[in-house]
Amino acid sequence: GQIGLTDFIFAHVKGQAKEIDIVKSEAALGLTITDNGAGYAFIKRIKEGSVIDRLKTLVKVGDHIE
Repeated sequence: GQIGLTDFIFAHVKGQAKEIDIVKSEAALGLTITDNGAGYAFIKRIKEGSVIDRLKTLVKVGDHIE
């Protein structure tokens, strides 16, 4: 396929690993996780006002999930 004008392009830069504990206080965490095609899951989108959005200093779009 081709890259369209509305397609997302994510550049993943390896940084320092972090480990966080999250208390799920709502029905959903409010994030979309996808696969990068190389076997790694990453955060694609964070819903505004969600549990994860309140952790925006710790969790960001593009972060890999192990």
